[in-house]
Amino acid sequence: MNQNLNSFQQPKLSPPSNLYRLAPSRTPWEPYKATSFEQRFDDPERNYFVLYASSSRLGCFVECLAYFRADPNKPGFAELQDKFGNSFPEGSIPPNWFRDRFVQNAEVTGSFADIAGSEWLACLLKNFPEELKPGLAYPWLDQSTIYQDKSRAITHWISRFVFDSGENLAGIYYTSKLGSNFPNWAVFEERAHISTVGLLQAVNEYDADLLGACALLGLNLPTAAMRLPAAS
Repeated sequence: MNQNLNSFQQPKLSPPSNLYRLAPSRTPWEPYKATSFEQRFDDPERNYFVLYASSSRLGCFVECLAYFRADPNKPGFAELQDKFGNSFPEGSIPPNWFRDRFVQNAEVTGSFADIAGSEWLACLLKNFPEELKPGLAYPWLDQSTIYQDKSRAITHWISRFVFDSGENLAGIYYTSKLGSNFPNWAVFEERAHISTVGLLQAVNEYDADLLGACALLGLNLPTAAMRLPAAS
């Protein structure tokens, strides 16, 4: 990859003392080996794992639950299916989501690329490959590119570009498209130093941050009839 990084002094950020991660695992800060490499900044070559974390606990829930929002452009509610084949109404959290869902905070050290900064955007645009330009929402790469879902190939390319920059960066800093008050961190698992500092917490429907995310996203919790027993 021909990267022109010399024209700018690329800004780097360090995470706050605590980051939070929510995952379907009792070890949230270990790579989820069953990943499909389809999330925003996953490695297109599938050689490194990316752990998605937030500066706030609430931010974790907002990011993870946004998928279940009802589509405002479609009248009424549709029936969706979770990964186990169980049906649940659109606009609600499927009962199986709570199974083996844990949150934990950690201290993450390393330098992160602030890809929404003007210097990084200019550098990315200068090196942007021709074959990906049809996937841009506009004729140029800008902040909106980070948030668009039209083409994951673009954000995957950004991830690989940052990883291969030669600066040994530990990941990517970006704010949530659901609110700039939710700073997020895409952590390159093999580059960052991760030290868990908080107790592992199982998520349940009474969690204050989960309820706060539901209020922000307009989501309903499972009704009593929908609830399933916890996994043993």
